[in-house]
Amino acid sequence: MTDSGSSTPGSTPPQGPHDAPPWLGRRTRSGRTGWFVTAAAVVVLGGLVWFAVANKAKPVEDTGGGFGPPGVGGPPGSGGGRGGAAGGKGRPGAVVNIAVAEAGAMPVTVQALGTVTPTATVTVKTQLSGQLMSVGFTEGQVVKKGQFLAQVDPRPYQQQLAQAEATAAKDRAQLVNARMDLKRYQTLLAQDSVSRQQVDTQQALVGQLEAQVKADEAAVGAQKLNLAYTRITSPISGKVGLRQVDAGNYVTAGDANGIVTVAEVSPIDVAFTLPEDVVPKVNQQLAHHAHLAVEVYDRAQSQVLARGTLATLDNLIDTTTGTVRAKARFANADGALFPNQFVNVRLTVEVLKGAVIVPTSAVLRGQNGMFVYAVDSAKAVHIRPVTPGAAQGERTAILSGLSAGETVVTDGTDRLREGMTVAAPPACPPGAGGGAGRGLHKGPGSGGASAYGGRSGGGAGGSAGCRPASAMAGMGGAGMGGTASPGAAPMAAAAAHGRPSDAATGAAPPPAAGGGEGGGSGRLQAMLAELNLDPGQQQKADILFAEAREQAMAQLGDNADPDARRAAMKKAYGAAFGKLSTILRPEQKAKLIEIRARMAMQGGGQGGGGPQR
Repeated sequence: MTDSGSSTPGSTPPQGPHDAPPWLGRRTRSGRTGWFVTAAAVVVLGGLVWFAVANKAKPVEDTGGGFGPPGVGGPPGSGGGRGGAAGGKGRPGAVVNIAVAEAGAMPVTVQALGTVTPTATVTVKTQLSGQLMSVGFTEGQVVKKGQFLAQVDPRPYQQQLAQAEATAAKDRAQLVNARMDLKRYQTLLAQDSVSRQQVDTQQALVGQLEAQVKADEAAVGAQKLNLAYTRITSPISGKVGLRQVDAGNYVTAGDANGIVTVAEVSPIDVAFTLPEDVVPKVNQQLAHHAHLAVEVYDRAQSQVLARGTLATLDNLIDTTTGTVRAKARFANADGALFPNQFVNVRLTVEVLKGAVIVPTSAVLRGQNGMFVYAVDSAKAVHIRPVTPGAAQGERTAILSGLSAGETVVTDGTDRLREGMTVAAPPACPPGAGGGAGRGLHKGPGSGGASAYGGRSGGGAGGSAGCRPASAMAGMGGAGMGGTASPGAAPMAAAAAHGRPSDAATGAAPPPAAGGGEGGGSGRLQAMLAELNLDPGQQQKADILFAEAREQAMAQLGDNADPDARRAAMKKAYGAAFGKLSTILRPEQKAKLIEIRARMAMQGGGQGGGGPQR
C-alpha cells in the first residue's frame, strides 16, 4: 500500500493549484531581479546625462546676479539669484571704457622744486653815525629807486662842512699872497737884486699852498657827502620789509640789521635744479634763442601761480647730486610770487607736434614691456606693444605701435584677454538705478557704478550697466540689496536711506533705497559739489575714490558681513579724503573740514546711511 504523502524516486511530487514547479519559480525570480537592476542603471545613467546637460559650464556673462535663491529673479536690471535667472539680459563680452587715440601737440616737460628769489635784495644801512630823526616809508610799501626812506641828524655834519670850507678859504688866501711874492722875486731876479735861491724857495711855497688848497677842497667835498648821507634813499625799486629801527634811535654804520630791507619783486626769479640729462637739450634750445616756457604751481600743484621763461643755467653741474641750477624769470605784475616761497616748477623743454596721444590709464606694463589693448572694428581687443613717450597728467604720447584714430581700452583691462569681445557702457538715463542684491559681477541694469567699478551689480556698489557722466557718478550705489544711487547726475545730492533689502528674493526695494557702503554715494557727490572742484580736481577725485573703493572690495572679498564692509569703506574713503586735501585750494580745504565735521555729527560717515534731512 502506498502512502499518499510520499513519492517514489523519479516521480514528480504533487502540486497545489497556486504552486509553480520549483524550477519555474527559481527562473521567474532571477528574471525579475535582472530587470530591476537594468532599469535602475538606465535611470541613474539618464539622470547623470540630464544633470550634465542641464549644468553644463557656461561663460560667466555680465549679468549682475546676486545671492538670491535659484530661479528667483528681480526686475530687469536687478539681477537674479546665484544659479537662477538673471534679472536683465547680459551684455556680450566685458564692459570697458574706451578712448580714441588723437594726434596733437604733446609738451615734453621737466618738473622740479623751486624757490622764489627776488631779482635784487638790499639791506638799507646808514653810512654814518647819528640820531635817526625820521622814517619816510610804510612797512610793505613799494618804493622807487631814489625815494626817501629815513633821515639822520644832519647838524653835526653841517658844522663840519662849514669848518672845512673855512680852512679852505684861509689856505686860498695864503696861496694868493705867495703867488704875488713869487712874481716880485722874479722881477728882482731879472734886475739881479735877489739870489736865485730865494726865488726858488718862494716857488716851492706856492706849490705847497696849492696842494693845501686842493686838500681843503677834498675835505669840503667829504663833508658835503656826509651831509648827503644823512638823507637815506632807496637804492633800488622794490618792496620794503619790516622796519628794523625806529626814529629817535642812535644808528651807526656797523648795525647788522640796518634800517629796512628792500626786495625787487617785479620782475622776480625762481631758482630750481634740473637733472643733468636734460642739460644738452636745454642748452640747444637756448643756443637758438628759444624762449622755454616755465610754469610754477603752488604746493599742492593744483593752481598755476605764474608763467615765465627760462633765464639761464649755471655754469657748473653739482657732482654730488647730478643736477644743475637754473633760474627762470617772471613778470609778477600781480604779486602772485613771494620771495622765498616754495613752488613746483614745470619747464617745457620741447613740444612734440603731431604726436599720437592716449589717456595714461590705457598704457599698461607687461612682461614684454609696455602695451595697450586696441579695439578693432569687430569690438575685439588685441594686445598692441607700444613705445610711450612724454606724459603730462592724464595724457601720454605714443612714439610707435599705435596710430591716431585707433580705439584703446582705458579701464577694465584686468578682465581682458587677447581676442575677447568688449562693449562700452551706454550713458545712464537720468534717475536710473542698479538692481537689488549683493552681486558678484557688474550687471547690465542702468546703475550708477563708476567706470572704475566695483564687483557688484546691485547692493555693493551699484550696477555698471551704464556709464555715468562722471567716473564718480555711481560709485557706491546700493547697499546690501539696495538700489544704486542715480548714476547720470554726477553731483546729485540724492542719496539712500539704509533699510533692509529684499535681496533674498531678488525683489528690488523702492527707488532711492539703499545702504551699506553704497548708501553714501549721493552724499559723497553732494559734498564734492560743495567743494566747487575744477575739472582737473574732479578727475583726480574720481580716481582717488574709485581706487579706494576697489581696494576695499578686493580686501574684503565676497563673504564679508555688512558691518565689515561699511567699516572698510569708511576707512578707505577716509584715506581718499586725506589724499584729496592735497589737491585742494586753501578755501576748499577749509570747506572740506567743515563738511566732514558736519557729516560726523550726523553720524553717517563716508559710506553709512543716507544724508540727514
